[in-house]
Order: sequence, then structure tokens, then C-alpha cells
Amino acid sequence: MKFGNLTIHYNKPTIIAEAGVNHNCNFNLAKKYVNLAKNSGVDAIKFQTYKAESLVAENSPSYWDNSREKTKSQFQLFKRYEKFNFDHYYKLKKLCDKSKLSFMTTVFDHNEIDKYDPILDLYKISSSDITNIPLLRKIGTKKKFVCPLELQL
Repeated sequence: MKFGNLTIHYNKPTIIAEAGVNHNCNFNLAKKYVNLAKNSGVDAIKFQTYKAESLVAENSPSYWDNSREKTKSQFQLFKRYEKFNFDHYYKLKKLCDKSKLSFMTTVFDHNEIDKYDPILDLYKISSSDITNIPLLRKIGTKKKFVCPLELQL
């Protein structure tokens, strides 16, 4: 069965590598993740796309271990990782296509859906957005497959 360009296997697990924002806005590291994912035999790699302003309030405190990550504000931390832009993801999508690896990015901002839609064959919904009606409605207008967290295989 196919969901966009992602094959759901019947005889083995379908595996999606979670890259998220672990590339730290370093394009070469993101490319390395794509190559590692391809060489490991996974079916897809998924990144995350967001704008801090639409994801968290400016005064949201940290929820992580501050002995390991010194940033005290969710806004400040997320702002650091939004520097990766559409052009970066477009290039990663092309690299994935060349590698026969499904490209995914979770788009957290409904204002960004139109921009990212041309490079997405399916949408992955974050569990935090499962009740985000404006986002879900916008994605619904695209008439593409949707993969909520609960349906990931």
C-alpha cells in the first residue's frame, strides 16, 4: 500500500527515520542524515519545519534539563532551529528522490503549508497538533495522504 511516495510494507516494518531538527541548521549534517538513513535501509526520513512565533509564546519556560541545554526559553531555543528554510528542504527532497528515500517534514504552521506542499507527497501530523483545527483544515485542502503519529508504522 502507498501513502503518497511512502510504501507501507506487508511483510516487514515501514521505518521512518526521525531527523527532526537534530541537524542544528547545518545543511551538510542534514545531508549526512539523509545518506545515513538511505544506507540503513529505512523507507523515509522526517524533518520538522516551524516558526517559533507560531509554535510557542515568547515567555514559555524551558521543559528540558538545563544542565545539558542552557537555553531557558522555548521561544529562544525554537528560534535557533528555524533558520533552516524552504530552500534547504527543497534540496533535501531532491537528494531523497535521488536516493529513493521518502522525504517528510512535519509542518507546524498552517501559514507555511502552501509553501511546503509542492515538496510533500504526504503530511505527518505532530501529536501536539492532532487538535489544531486550522492546521488540519489547511492540510485537508491539499487532498494528500495524512500520517498522524498514531498511524506511523
